[in-house]
Amino acid sequence: MAKLPKLKTDAEVSEFWDTHDLTDYLEDFEEVTDAKFVRPPKGVIALRLDEPIVRAIKTLARRKGLGYSPLIRMWLIERLEQETGKTVVSAGQAILWEALRLCKVNDRVAGFGKLLREGVDHVH
Repeated sequence: MAKLPKLKTDAEVSEFWDTHDLTDYLEDFEEVTDAKFVRPPKGVIALRLDEPIVRAIKTLARRKGLGYSPLIRMWLIERLEQETGKTVVSAGQAILWEALRLCKVNDRVAGFGKLLREGVDHVH
């Protein structure tokens, strides 16, 4: 069996797996028997918004294929990054980013934080 190479960037990983088969590298992997997936705790913030604003947000979220709460969270993350100059990554962003990569969608998406706007190579 082939030896799995060390890949440094998201682009290298994507390019590699586009042309290789995971089963050729099974010796490089170990079976995980005790994996635990833990959702990080979330805080709750109540927002009082005028009804026309709520309707507009819900309509926009539907057009984007999102729930309105995740859309608002992503907007808040984007703004938090602008204000603090630091990258913020939520579990939802990471899941969306990974789902897009698995579907071979490498488009950058503005308005949802640095991870989706610039990709993993630029998140530090």
